[in-house]
This record gives sequence, structure tokens and C-alpha cells, in this order.
Amino acid sequence: MIGMLIPSAFAFEYKLTDNFFIIYDKCEREVNADNEFNRIMLSKLLNDQFRSQDPKWGICNLLEESRFEYTSSDNVGINTIKLKNNITDKIRFMNDGKNTSSLPIVLPRDWSIGDSIFSVKYNGITTTTINNQLIQIHEFEDVNYYNDDLGAIEMIRKIQYDVNSGFLVLFSFKISAAMESGEGGNMSIKLDAIDIYQKIKCGIGTESVNGICQVIQTEEKSSKGGGCLIATATYGSEMAVEVQQLRELRDNQLLQTESGTQFMGMFNDVYYSFSPIIADMEREHPLFKDAVKIAITPMISTLSLMESAESESEVLSIGISVIVLNLGMYLAVPAVVIVVIKKKF
Repeated sequence: MIGMLIPSAFAFEYKLTDNFFIIYDKCEREVNADNEFNRIMLSKLLNDQFRSQDPKWGICNLLEESRFEYTSSDNVGINTIKLKNNITDKIRFMNDGKNTSSLPIVLPRDWSIGDSIFSVKYNGITTTTINNQLIQIHEFEDVNYYNDDLGAIEMIRKIQYDVNSGFLVLFSFKISAAMESGEGGNMSIKLDAIDIYQKIKCGIGTESVNGICQVIQTEEKSSKGGGCLIATATYGSEMAVEVQQLRELRDNQLLQTESGTQFMGMFNDVYYSFSPIIADMEREHPLFKDAVKIAITPMISTLSLMESAESESEVLSIGISVIVLNLGMYLAVPAVVIVVIKKKF
């Protein structure tokens, strides 16, 4: 039911294919200042940090408006072909973690979940959308403040890497300065990926649709209530609140994650082996339908707890708690009641 893709807890694992590519947008740069001197100083700082005298290097020079196609990799680097303005270059991105003086374009091979990158704190796994694809990312973000006799500086940094390939998909940096004199200024830069290819692996019973794994809707399943056969028969319509709740839980929580889609694949194999029979019996026997409603309503109520889950760990922990709660309601409690009755009689 559950979970985002989590790489090894000890070191990062690249998942690249021969047809992997990534395309970056233009560097968005902005400088504002209360006077010309501050503007010149901030502009110089911006160029010194993110451009280089060598036109092939500096994050903006290297990445903006460029397409990189993966060719091969080894223990110390990832080889790519760079395409820009009809010019082709071979670019090797180091992944041995030794490029400590500059921003890594790919996650170091020995990076472990929780470690900082470029002195920026790790913020966890989340998602972003790139060219209508839902992409899972490792996010790094922090805010730092510096004070001296001249004034105060605020520095905000955000960096994101694709979970599968390890490639940088967003870099954002902003500095705001306020001088004791009352003057100040700010500078910012943003560079992000505008397209990326990922070979998405979907679980049994699901398929990739616009980069998202979705349950395969066969004619039999869709004709009997969009896949929620028993709930649809129980509550009378696929538009019933309870049925929509189950559908939204499936689409918005479970099918957005790899382990969730795998669970749904296994669940579907079992569920659709008996659910058409139960649904038909409910339509033919109203009393049986009422009994099923009494039985499944508590379970559906507990599943609503899953709607608040956002991260991988939350989906896992809440999902396990819901399973344990339902086992208690449907197995443990009746068993205790039976034992007590037997002791009395």
C-alpha cells in the first residue's frame, strides 16, 4: 500500500538506462540593490559563484539550455553527451564525491540518505512535476543568517536531485543583505530541469500513464464500478462518498509510490478473484448487502487515517497502524469474546 521509492540507506544507487536524458532551462538571475555600488558588488558575486572564465564550466555555463544524454558510467564518473546550439560535447560528471569545491551535478556514489550536500541540509524525499511527469526527488534546503558590523545577510538555498538517476533537477540560491546604513539589496539564481526521462517500473496489475503508475482497468472491472466492486454494490453507486474515498486513497496515496503500486498489484490479483461474486450476491440479496455494509464500514473509516500521509515514512507507519487496527477489530476482538463466552458456559 505504501511508500515512496527509497534507495539504499548506506549509499546512493544510480538507476540509469541507455536512453536516459535530462534537459535544463536557462539560469534565471536577478539582482536588486538600493545603489549602483551594491548592485555591482552583488552582480560580481553572482557571476563569480555560478559562472566561470572557462565557458564549459560554472553551473550556468555548463547546464543552462542544454540536453545531456547518458552514455556510460563507472566508479568515479558518469559520461554524457551534451547538446546545445547544434554543438556536441562530451561531459563527464564526477560521482566520487571529491569535487567538494563546487556543487555536485550528480549525487556522489557514496552519499547516504540524511547527509548534507554542498553544506545544505537534507530535507527528505518528496515529489515534483517535470514536463507532466511526477518525479521523486531528494531535497536539500536551508536558511542561514550572518551578522557583522556592516549589517545582516540572509542566505536561502534549495537543491533537488532525481531519486532514480541522481542528476540535479533544481538549484535555487538567494542572498538578501541589509546594511547598518539602511541600504541593501538581494541577488538570486534558479536553474531547473524542464524535461527528464525515467524508465518507470510499475507493479503487477498497473501501468505507466503520463509517468504515474495506475491500476489497469479491464472491461470486467470498469463495468462493475471502476474497480471498487464490493464497495460500489454495498453503497449503491460508484459516486458514493465511501467509494470515492477508497478511489482517492488508491490514486493519491498508494499509486504515487513504487511499493504502493506493488501492493495494489498483489491486492488486485486476490480481490478480483472473489469480489464479482460478492457484488452479485449483494445485488440479489438485500439482507446480505446490509451485513456487508456493517462489516466493511469500520474498515473504510480507519482507512481515512491514510489521507494525511505525505512522506514515505508516514505512509508506511500509518499503513501498518491501520492494518494492525483492522486485525484487532476483525480478529482479536471476536476471538476474545468467544473465549469469554466459552469460559462462562
